[in-house]
Amino acid sequence: SDSDGGTDSDGDSESDSDSDGGTDGEQACSALYDGAIQLAWSDGILALDWDSLYDEDHLLDGNLIYAGVVERVELGSCEHSALIETAYDIEPQLLVVADDGFLIGGRQWSSDVISERVLQRYSTAGELVWSVNVPAIAIAQRGDQVFVTGNGLRVLSYADGSLIEEPPEGVIDPSQGVAAHADGSIFLSGWRSVGEGDEKVHVGSLRKLDSEFAPVWELELPPGDPDLNAETSHVVLDEDGRAITATLERHRVLDHAQLHLRKHDGDGALVWETVYDTSEPGAPTKDTISELHARPGGGVIAIGGTRGGDDEAFTLAYDQDGALSWSDIHGLPSLTQETNRAALVRPDMVLVAGYGLADPTSFVHWLLELAP
Repeated sequence: SDSDGGTDSDGDSESDSDSDGGTDGEQACSALYDGAIQLAWSDGILALDWDSLYDEDHLLDGNLIYAGVVERVELGSCEHSALIETAYDIEPQLLVVADDGFLIGGRQWSSDVISERVLQRYSTAGELVWSVNVPAIAIAQRGDQVFVTGNGLRVLSYADGSLIEEPPEGVIDPSQGVAAHADGSIFLSGWRSVGEGDEKVHVGSLRKLDSEFAPVWELELPPGDPDLNAETSHVVLDEDGRAITATLERHRVLDHAQLHLRKHDGDGALVWETVYDTSEPGAPTKDTISELHARPGGGVIAIGGTRGGDDEAFTLAYDQDGALSWSDIHGLPSLTQETNRAALVRPDMVLVAGYGLADPTSFVHWLLELAP
């Protein structure tokens, strides 16, 4: 694997990176898989990646078809064992560690090169239990239910993948992210379109549903600003079950973006809000928010990438009060479109996988271990 050789701190960090991101010795082996799509923990580090062996058996109409592979990874070791390998018509995108196995979401390709969204359950031994075609943008599992967003919320049986609940027909649903609380409630993040023509904007949304999937409350994030395009892409729950959201708010005229993180209690009241300005004031930006993770102790970690000026990949760690604990900014002049794509957050480690472009067709990947 290629690696760009390091991370640049932005000066706000209270915690130094434990990884130099380099290509020497064992560190190069740690990033064996080129660009982990997802990272997870199940008795060790797991990485979801593409298996892209190029041969005639894996081509459809001349296009290479990927399989998904979940690898067990040991940092500092060149030994990576495949725990799950999907069929060669599955392009993997999501990995969730469930109670006694794994859920993988992605695209399933047919012979006429048309794809459908697919969700699959695997046992802990890596055996396929069930596979259903269902739109899957985000996945959460709680007990015998699996919650899936994508054109609305769908609730599936964890046992066999059968449909328990589906969105009302003809209703445009804003759902993107999903989090399931132990008390039976469900939190959904997303955005709605408001206005017409040039005045049309996106308004961020956070909704709470009860255990019967009935609405309890809905918030606009932010409330009522006609000059902002606001997209609430992610929601996670802290240790007390309070919802933390990530909303990318872009000024409609200035095309300038800010990342807003907000924590709300069970009644929807705002606990705190914090802002990360992703570029120089007033500069046009095109940013990505890849993942949001609850941080032990009640805080949150956000990862993504900044476009505009110098492209950078960022990892931001906030405490339980919304104050920035540390940040890691990954940006080199030789790369563009730098993005942190996946993270694993545990009490003893923060692991981040990302990539940048050295030229239009050459990807450079990194795997960073940061102090928690």
